[in-house]
Amino acid sequence: MSNLIAQKIHSNTEFIEPIVNKSNKTYVLFLPENEIHDLGLLYLNYELLLKGNKTIYLGQNLPLDNLKSFFDYNENLCFVTSLTVQPYKDKIEDYFNQVEGLLETSNHEFIAIGRRTSLLRTKDYKSNISFFDSITDILKVI
Repeated sequence: MSNLIAQKIHSNTEFIEPIVNKSNKTYVLFLPENEIHDLGLLYLNYELLLKGNKTIYLGQNLPLDNLKSFFDYNENLCFVTSLTVQPYKDKIEDYFNQVEGLLETSNHEFIAIGRRTSLLRTKDYKSNISFFDSITDILKVI
C-alpha cells in the first residue's frame, strides 16, 4: 500500500505547475542513514513545491557527511529530515551534535520532524536547528 501511495505522490509532484515564490530558500529533504520511512517526507516535498518553494529531494538513507557538498553553494539552504526510527534513542544526541558541527560555519537551517525529535526538545543548539512534531506543524510556518 505504501508503494502505491508513494507512486501517487511522485506522479502528482510531476504535474505541479511552477509558481513564483518570493523566498530564495531551497529545501533539501533527506532521511538519515538506515531510515526508510519516506512517505511523510515525499508529501512534504509535494506541499513545498505546491507552495512555490524550491526543493531538492535526496531520499532515504543519507549519511550526514553527504550534505557537505551543499555547503559550497551560497544559496539559502534549509535541510529537512524526518526521524521515525533512526537515529536510535542512544545515538540521537550524537547525531545532532554532528549536525551542529556541519552548520556551525554557515547560515543554513536544519529542520527535524518526527517523534524522535521529542527526545531533544530541551537541548539548546547554537546553530539554526528547529524541531517539529509533524508535517502539519511545519507547514504552518513555511
